[in-house]
Amino acid sequence: MNYTNELPAPKKGALTIAETARELGVTTKTLYLAINKGDIHAFRMGRVWRVGIEEISRIKSGAIIRT
Repeated sequence: MNYTNELPAPKKGALTIAETARELGVTTKTLYLAINKGDIHAFRMGRVWRVGIEEISRIKSGAIIRT
């Protein structure tokens, strides 16, 4: 998969894709699709994709994941 929405690692921490999906109540597939579309900003640490805590807060505060 080619996720083009990769950003530098955040300063306050991050969750894995599986952890983020659980936190947001969506599937990992939905989350990967949202990252690929640019709806969610993610970054890689080695081979693992992560979503920053600030980004998760932004999503929870009213942003909608479009699939």
